[in-house]
Amino acid sequence: MMNKDIAIKWVDALRSGYYEQCDGTLLEVDEGVANHCALGVLCDLAIQRCVIEEDAIVGQTTVPHDVCMWAGLEDDQGPTVVYEGKRLSIVNLNDGWCPKEYEHHPGLSFDEIADIIEEQVINNESEASNGYTKQ
Repeated sequence: MMNKDIAIKWVDALRSGYYEQCDGTLLEVDEGVANHCALGVLCDLAIQRCVIEEDAIVGQTTVPHDVCMWAGLEDDQGPTVVYEGKRLSIVNLNDGWCPKEYEHHPGLSFDEIADIIEEQVINNESEASNGYTKQ
């Protein structure tokens, strides 16, 4: 189970406006500008706390093992949540997903992802863990 104190800091960082969002990679640096996916923001918090070095996430698509251990993640794709009746990873929420029976769904904003993490991970209102699905 994810460490709640770290999850709270992650949500705050996602809402801070400090990070530019990208998809497909944890950290992308283009002409000196750093862009992060939602899990890349979590990794940046780990970098700030000397858990890993920045070069461990540049161009990577999954959370490094040391960050998973530090944050209490069970999976390198982040916590599993329920969105629109589907069990999805944070990677899916950030990058978008394309289930066979639906058209492509674009990724969510950092604010939207933060709301879901706050509700389902921090406040334990997890539809993913109890099988309940809002319609």
